[in-house]
Amino acid sequence: MNYANIGERMAAFLVDLLLMYLFILLVPITLYAGRPLSTSFFFIFTGLIVLCYILMPLTPLEGTIGAYIFKLKVVKAHDGSRISFGQAVGRFFVSLLHFLSVLPFITVHFTEKAQAVHDMAAGTAVLRKSPDVQSSEPLPDAGKFYYRIPAVLLDVIIIVSVILYIAKLTDEALWAVLISEFVMIILYPMLMPLTKMKGTIGLFIFRLRVADEKSRGNISFKQAFIRYFTIFVYCASPLLYFLFLFKNRSQSVHDLAAHTYIAQARSKSANI
Repeated sequence: MNYANIGERMAAFLVDLLLMYLFILLVPITLYAGRPLSTSFFFIFTGLIVLCYILMPLTPLEGTIGAYIFKLKVVKAHDGSRISFGQAVGRFFVSLLHFLSVLPFITVHFTEKAQAVHDMAAGTAVLRKSPDVQSSEPLPDAGKFYYRIPAVLLDVIIIVSVILYIAKLTDEALWAVLISEFVMIILYPMLMPLTKMKGTIGLFIFRLRVADEKSRGNISFKQAFIRYFTIFVYCASPLLYFLFLFKNRSQSVHDLAAHTYIAQARSKSANI
């Protein structure tokens, strides 16, 4: 088995630590916007984040977000299969030792299966994911560039409509508005390309999808992350979006940064 080394695991752990810090500390403080922070809300919110991290190794991600970014997965140590719920719970709570010391990671360098302390306790191991097999089929054609603008405009209408509806439904409660903005402005455009729709609702309606530049497969979380945050350059100059007019695959700046392109969706019979 191709076990992850200590450097890869430490890097993934630091990414997870940063994400947990941002969600557990900054999100509740932002929601309350200077008002006294409810202790019950803080603990409930923290509990939900902890539950997500416990359950993620049981999902198709097969690990945390940090592990996914570095192409690692958590498996049963003896046969490489997906871990059980009990193993996920035990592994997480033993891993809390890492908040006090990085020493539990040192055993990765010395054990036969590169196991940290929480892996040995739960009977798990961390592997590198096998590289995707490249298809010999031709790449899907690039989507027509003049479809992209109405697709973007449709998504803007959807995003604004949902935020305004939530604001009206909750009588403009600050926490509800901020959560709806976070979901629709950040999570919606970033994560939708990872779903079966392979793009936002606007792209789906105009029969377009986000594709990997070098294969016909779906894009990775890392590509979706890079692609989304590169879009922020358009806040300074929307003209950068129109680079796709001059590229062979109609690639814009964020597509070039993430090695993606907008492909023309095929029929269901094409198994795309």
